[in-house]
Amino acid sequence: MLVMFLGACASEPAQDSDAVSCPSVTLSHWISQSPTDSIPLPGVDVYVFDQVGDTLHAITGTDGRFTISGNLCLPFRARIEYGGQVQEMGTWQNKTDCGTCHYPGNNQGAPGYIYIGG
Repeated sequence: MLVMFLGACASEPAQDSDAVSCPSVTLSHWISQSPTDSIPLPGVDVYVFDQVGDTLHAITGTDGRFTISGNLCLPFRARIEYGGQVQEMGTWQNKTDCGTCHYPGNNQGAPGYIYIGG
């Protein structure tokens, strides 16, 4: 089962090119094997892409953590890939602190920890 990146921490892409903000950001979080257990998952490809088509990439380390730094034209979406499985964020985001939405029992509508698993 794949579940990730759904919820109320959402935004829509800007319709007016003058409204596009492209700050330098750092996204750092970790990926688990379960939405409620903190079992780290190493070797996951993490892609973050923005509304103008730019993509940033990282691979989780042995501790399941990733850090992605660069310029993103907000809002953005993310996709993770592992062992032939792909899961993409269902909504556009402006919040660059993944932990704001992705933790068990959150009130933002996300399913818990960012995870991908069978």
